[in-house]
Amino acid sequence: MMAAVAAFFELPLQEKKKYAKAANEIQGYGQNFVVSEQQKLDWSDMIYLITVPPENRNYKFWALTSPVEEHSTEVQKAAEEIYANFSLLMGMDRDGLKKLLGELKQGIRMNYYPACSRPNLVLGISPRTDGSLLFTLLLQDDEITGLQIKHKESWIAVKPIPNSLVVNIGDATDVAIVFKTSVLNCLTILGNGKYKRIEQLRTQPLDGNMVIIRRNRLENEPRV
Repeated sequence: MMAAVAAFFELPLQEKKKYAKAANEIQGYGQNFVVSEQQKLDWSDMIYLITVPPENRNYKFWALTSPVEEHSTEVQKAAEEIYANFSLLMGMDRDGLKKLLGELKQGIRMNYYPACSRPNLVLGISPRTDGSLLFTLLLQDDEITGLQIKHKESWIAVKPIPNSLVVNIGDATDVAIVFKTSVLNCLTILGNGKYKRIEQLRTQPLDGNMVIIRRNRLENEPRV
């Protein structure tokens, strides 16, 4: 998946524009919410796709059909397992949250951070918290430490763990969990009542960086 995403972002701009989002679209290639030529944009290239449920997909934006299909299927299995374990932590059956809140939906955002000659002057993504109700699964570039979290007014680098995902808890979720299986290591950024909101940013390395973000939301949760 990482290799396929890297190959896409290395395409000429005109090729990538074939998958460009329209002004009223959230899916496709290009940044969201660009309303003025004067506004400051994140130093990143991105493409966003709605992947689950399948009937909500718009394949005209799918430049990476096979890799995205496979990645979406496998990560959805992990997300469903995390969802079930959240239920258990809250004293419910494994399907308690699903019954209460509905099925998980899925969107995949693929980001590329181009090389910059002056990385000390730019950010990959502005500081933010996770606005989702549940969680985001983040697949980092194993070679570059770009993600940071803010703790006690200091920015702490999140060192990538090979073949792992960062589970970033959404603003509305106030649980603490460290979840691990034999097939998936999940580094959990905790929201346990002590840290109600965790700000995060992505710094811009000299050689460029890539990250795949896959977000889960509820069936009726509004998109942001």
